[in-house]
Amino acid sequence: MAYSEVPSVSTGDLWTAANHNTYLRDNLIDHETRILANAASITTLQGTGTFLIEEQILSTTSNLVTIDNIPQTYRNLNLICDARIDLAGSASVVKLLLNNDETNNAYGWQYIQANNAGISADDYFGYEYMEIMKITASTALANSSAYANIFIPNYAGTVFNKKTFTMNGLTLTSTEGGFYLASFAGNWFNASAINRIDLIPWSNSNFITGSTFSLYGIV
Repeated sequence: MAYSEVPSVSTGDLWTAANHNTYLRDNLIDHETRILANAASITTLQGTGTFLIEEQILSTTSNLVTIDNIPQTYRNLNLICDARIDLAGSASVVKLLLNNDETNNAYGWQYIQANNAGISADDYFGYEYMEIMKITASTALANSSAYANIFIPNYAGTVFNKKTFTMNGLTLTSTEGGFYLASFAGNWFNASAINRIDLIPWSNSNFITGSTFSLYGIV
């Protein structure tokens, strides 16, 4: 109900009980309607956005990071990694499994990498894992980690095969040519909803202490 205007009065006029009751009735109803509308707007806002599902900050080295029992209540997933491994050398890669599927020919991916003015690219199909990011290793610049933003759209759907997209950067030296930018587009040839993610450093190496893995759900 629309807001009720105060009746026009002059000095000496009486505001009748009927006028008083009508004014209170109309404006209390209007006030209640506004409160309910605002509450509904707040509920809608709370139901949208990005929500932290799970975060693992390693307190010791580990050759596997598993995020299991992923709730199926979001539209997309976003996995943010800030990590380093102890493998000999300056850089390597991290492997991804979805739903613990290690079936032959289950995965394929394309990557493109830029380093200084050089660009390289390649694609891979028919593997039992997916390469998801490049990562700094034992002889890279001290205290330098690799960071990656891994996007997984429509993870809870069951119509399309599952896809991943990674933006990834790492610094191997403090001199020109020591920075790398990489992008990975991956495919799991399976339409099942994703309920588990495994990250595995290359060649039986370990993620070092302090490596961080944060999984977000996006509504």
